[in-house]
Amino acid sequence: MLKKLSFLFLLIMIFSCKKEEGNYVGGYYWIYGYGLKDMRAEEAAEGISEKWKIKYTDVGGCVVDYNIQKKADALNKKTYAAIARRYGRDWKKI
Repeated sequence: MLKKLSFLFLLIMIFSCKKEEGNYVGGYYWIYGYGLKDMRAEEAAEGISEKWKIKYTDVGGCVVDYNIQKKADALNKKTYAAIARRYGRDWKKI
């Protein structure tokens, strides 16, 4: 009886966990960039990183394959949608 009860408790714990959508890893949303960096934008990104729990990382340099660009844009679209659901549509204006 105790084994059945503990197994049921384990199942409840597993299925009750909320899954975050997008690129939510380690408590941060991950946004992927590519191409030539704008230093001012990078400094601004570091400033908002802790407030909004967003990390920016590069997946390519100045010359980027179209497939990498397409995959990064698709992942970023999902991430921005998840951020908008969590913080609201006007999260960038705040």
